[in-house]
Amino acid sequence: AIKGYSSYLYSRDVKDWPWPLQIYTFGQFEILRDNRPLEYSRKAPRKTMALLKAIIAYDGTEYYGWQIQRIEPTIQSMLENCLEHVCKHPVGIQGAGRTDSGVHAYAQVAHFDWDHVLPPEKLILAMNALLPPDIRVLRLNEVDPKFHSRFDAQSKSYLYRINRDRFASPFEMRYSLHY
Repeated sequence: AIKGYSSYLYSRDVKDWPWPLQIYTFGQFEILRDNRPLEYSRKAPRKTMALLKAIIAYDGTEYYGWQIQRIEPTIQSMLENCLEHVCKHPVGIQGAGRTDSGVHAYAQVAHFDWDHVLPPEKLILAMNALLPPDIRVLRLNEVDPKFHSRFDAQSKSYLYRINRDRFASPFEMRYSLHY
């Protein structure tokens, strides 16, 4: 990961990482190289891990988009912090796409590796209890280990709501553009 680009490595304290990290500096960039064992690699066969697919809905008004940033709260950082709280080690989650600051999602697809004893039907309850009320995991199920939320997406739909009324309703202010 290159410093300046988002990665869940930057939201964690490096000294608490479960395997050694090397930091290389190239001019203005720092590159982290993790020397994780092969069994933690995405390319390695999964023996004890399950790949879980999550369908997530959120009101993005209070967030700075999907992708993790250094300080600002994002949807991905909230989900990863929640998963880390449940299983006591970092869990990276990948979404089907990124959203900008303030954008909402009805059914964002994401996936993550899960090696905890908690089954998906209990994990979804735990996640929704820990997440803020403007983020909800709607569905959570185990999928084929080759599944990838971004590369296996069949389509994406975007809805732009523009309110052309003379006065905007206070109930639609967060969910439509008024002009």
